[in-house]
Amino acid sequence: MSHPYEADRIASEKPDPREASSTKFMAVPLTLWASLIVFGCFYLGVHTTRTDWVEGDKRTPRSAMTAPVGAGQDLTQMGADLYKRHCQACHQPTGLGVGSAFPPLKGSEWVLGPEEIVPAIVLHGLKGEIEVQGKTFKGVMPGFKGKLTSKEIAAITSHLRSSWGNQASAVSPEVVERVLDETKDRTESWSGGAELKEKIWKN
Repeated sequence: MSHPYEADRIASEKPDPREASSTKFMAVPLTLWASLIVFGCFYLGVHTTRTDWVEGDKRTPRSAMTAPVGAGQDLTQMGADLYKRHCQACHQPTGLGVGSAFPPLKGSEWVLGPEEIVPAIVLHGLKGEIEVQGKTFKGVMPGFKGKLTSKEIAAITSHLRSSWGNQASAVSPEVVERVLDETKDRTESWSGGAELKEKIWKN
């Protein structure tokens, strides 16, 4: 018959059990990192249009903060951007306007006329009847005096006079300044095309 403590003696002679370590959870972050790397490489490959080195515009954080709106931007591009922001909803991307509410700018005798006309309208707005290409329009256009700079208004008006097949000379900021000076006492919109026709601009 075996000793009553034989089983305990045998058990005590066995090595102490050790807690096993598991690496299965390490696969989760490794998989996430690998997925991010693969996605990043794919994104860069799709959206990178050029791989050659190009020198930047050398702006410092201070000069970038103090640079005026549109600084360094081509006037043509500035005019297109400003048109999209302020005019396109009414006059449409095609410059054809909307129904009888908003007149077309494409082929408009007002747009292609004296260079002072469009800046005057953009500055002070327009309300009442105006005839464009033999069709009468009656609506309200807001003015942008004090909201846009002379350079920005020059850019917009130059864009109108050179888009959709229009071929008229560009409008300079100096012309806008002159129109602004000649109409400095105006506090309301132009009363339709009749008042615009009566205005004699100083050349």
